[in-house]
Amino acid sequence: MNKHKPDKKIFIEKLSEIESTDTVEYSGVYAGSTFCADAVPAIKTLVDMVRSANDRNLSFHLVTPYISESHFNRIFKLAEALAGAGPGSEIIVNDLGLLDVVSKELPDLVPVAGRVFAAQKTDPQIPGLLAAAFDADELDAKRRIFSGISFNNRPLADFMRSKGVSRLELQNAGQGIEILDKNFFYSLHIPYAYVSSTRFCPPLESYLNTGRVPGLYRCRGQCEDRYYRLEDPSNGSEFLLRGNTVYTKNVIAPPPPEVDRIVFHRLPS
Repeated sequence: MNKHKPDKKIFIEKLSEIESTDTVEYSGVYAGSTFCADAVPAIKTLVDMVRSANDRNLSFHLVTPYISESHFNRIFKLAEALAGAGPGSEIIVNDLGLLDVVSKELPDLVPVAGRVFAAQKTDPQIPGLLAAAFDADELDAKRRIFSGISFNNRPLADFMRSKGVSRLELQNAGQGIEILDKNFFYSLHIPYAYVSSTRFCPPLESYLNTGRVPGLYRCRGQCEDRYYRLEDPSNGSEFLLRGNTVYTKNVIAPPPPEVDRIVFHRLPS
């Protein structure tokens, strides 16, 4: 259990953002992508980011997405570059295949389980639905069902330990978070939480190319500094669509006591 104020990091998307990072407010930077292999930095940019962070006494944390086999070699080379430029750095992994290889072949990196592995329920309608469906004496028990995380499952937690994982990245779920395994470290990402993700990129193929046959096309970086607001007219819930992923922005509540790190995002990511 964390008895101290959580450490604070910030998620950056450009090299120039490191230079403007408040080193009093934040002790480190996250960079990369949880959801899109086309959104991770190039190797040269990554090395420059690591050096810039080191120059400002900021820790550097590379985030890698879930990936297909066609992207594996490129992402692994990025991990190798991180091991060379920043030995001891954390690599946040959201793909089991990559986690397995990194844990075996890159001992100079610290593997961290990304938000995809947390398997949280983040639909913003959940708190309201629970409140409407259950009386006060039932509500807490039902809320716990929707507040759990994957590492509460002991076999999965033990498997992750066997891969050298000692930290899990968490989302800012509206109904709260219940953590049972106190032997991991936990990071909480705020204020956005992802609801759903896909390899299909709707903004590129639907909004910008009306009438184009849906499919997987070459990325043109249309999601850079841009996202769409989507509202459910039936209940007013707002969703944020950026690239291939739908997010929601939740009220920032006090983190669970087990959380020892807060990661702030300027944009949904």
